[in-house]
Amino acid sequence: MLRKKLLNLRHRQYIYCICAIATTAAASIHDSWSSTFLPQIRSKNSPIGVILNTIQSSTVVSMNGVGGTLGSIITIWIMDIFGRKAVLIAAGSCNLISWALMYFANGIEILCISRILGGIAIGLSLNCGTVYLGEISHNDNRGRLNFLMTILRLFGTDIGFIIGPYVSFKTFALLSVGASIIPVISTCIIPESPYHLIKKGKKEKAKTVIKKLANDATDENSLEKEFQDISFSVEKDMRNKGTIYELLTNKIYRRSLLIHLGLKMIFVCCGNVVIKSYMQTIIKATGSSMSSNTASVIFGIISFISAITSGQLIDRFGRRPLLMVSSLLCSISMFCLGLYFYLQNATSFNIDSISWLPVTSLMLFEVFVAIGILSIHYVIAAELYPINIKGVAVSALAFLAQALAMALQFSFEPLSEILGEYTCLWFFSVCCLLGFLFGLFILPETKGKSFDEIQRIFNRRKSEKIIRSKNEEAGRF
Repeated sequence: MLRKKLLNLRHRQYIYCICAIATTAAASIHDSWSSTFLPQIRSKNSPIGVILNTIQSSTVVSMNGVGGTLGSIITIWIMDIFGRKAVLIAAGSCNLISWALMYFANGIEILCISRILGGIAIGLSLNCGTVYLGEISHNDNRGRLNFLMTILRLFGTDIGFIIGPYVSFKTFALLSVGASIIPVISTCIIPESPYHLIKKGKKEKAKTVIKKLANDATDENSLEKEFQDISFSVEKDMRNKGTIYELLTNKIYRRSLLIHLGLKMIFVCCGNVVIKSYMQTIIKATGSSMSSNTASVIFGIISFISAITSGQLIDRFGRRPLLMVSSLLCSISMFCLGLYFYLQNATSFNIDSISWLPVTSLMLFEVFVAIGILSIHYVIAAELYPINIKGVAVSALAFLAQALAMALQFSFEPLSEILGEYTCLWFFSVCCLLGFLFGLFILPETKGKSFDEIQRIFNRRKSEKIIRSKNEEAGRF
C-alpha cells in the first residue's frame, strides 16, 4: 500500500514548481521592506544618511511598481522567444543585484534603482511563473501547485514583517542577498515547459519532461496520450498569432480578457498592496497599544498560515465560492478599519472602547485576502488562455496591474493627509465588495478542467452560434 502511494506521487511537479517560483519569494521581500524601513529612513537616524520627506518616501515605495511594470512589458516579448526557464533565471539575477545595491545605498537614487530592479524581478517571475506552473501541472493538481505561488510570495513578504523589525537596515539587505542566491541556483535545475518545447519543435525533449512530471506508476500509453493531447492543444492554439493586437481584437479572447482584467483589478484594489507597504505606518497612526513591530510579526505569521489553508480549499471548494467569501469578508474588514479612522479623526467619539478594532481588522483582512483573492487570480490567469496568447495576455494584464499598484502606493500617504485614511480604506472596501459581485455573477468555475475544456467553456456561445448557423444553412437546402 505504501509502495503504491509513493509510486503515485507526482513529487517532481512540486519540486520544479517550488524551484521555479523561488525567485517570487525572494523578490517579494521588497513588498514588506517599506513597512519596516520606511519609518527608519524618514527619522533622524536614517540608515542611509538622508532623511526622506513624504513625497520622497512615497516615490521609493512606488518604484517597486515601476519595476514591476517594466518587467511585465519585457515578459511579453522574451518569454516565448527565450523560454520560461531563461526568464526565471533572469528574474533571479535581477533580484540578487537589487539587494546588493540596497546594501550599499547611501541616497534616494540607489534606493530607487534597487526597488526598480526588485520590481522587474517580481514582474518577470510572477508572469512567467504563472505560465510555467500552469503548463507543467496536471488538471487535478493545478490549483494546488498554483497556490504555491501565493505561499512563496507571502513567505517572502513575511520575512520583511517578521525579521525586519529586529535587524539593522544593512543586515536585512545582506540576509536578502543570501536568500536571493538560492533562486538563481534552483531555476537552473528545472526543465523547460513541455508546451514551449513542443511549440519550438523539440518533441523528444518534451516527451522526456512529460515523463519526469508524471508519477512513477504512469504507463507508456498514458504518457503518449498526454504528449498527443499537449501537441494537439499547441497545434490548435498556434493557428492564431499571439500578439497584443490579436488579444485585443479577436473575439475568441474577449471573455477571457475581461474576466482576467476583473480579477486583476480586484487583486490590486482590494488594498493588499498598500497594506503590505505601509502596515507599520498604519498601525502607528491608529494609536494602538500594540507596538508596530509586534503587530508586524503577528501579521506575517497569520498571512502565511492563511495562505497554506487556501491551498487545501482551492481545489476542494472551487474558485468562485472562495473568491466570493474572501471578497465579502475583506470588504467588511476594510470598512471597519476605515470606520475606526473616521471616528478617531473626524468625530469626537471616544475610541478607547474599540482600541482593539484596527489591529483585529488588519489581521482578519490578511486571513481573508490570502484564502481567496490572492490565490485565485494566479490560478485563473494560468487557466484562461490558450498557449499562443497566454504569455502576452498574462504580461499585458500584469503591466496594467503593476501600473495601478504603483499609483496606489505613491498616492496613499498624500491622499491620506488630504482626505483622511478612512477615505482610502473605504475605497478598498467598495472594491472588495465589487469582487464579491464579480464572483457571484461573472466568474466561471474551472476546478478540475483541462485547458481544452476551459477554452470550450469560454467559446461555448460562439460554437453554438456557428452550429446554429450551419443548421439553418443546411435547412435551406
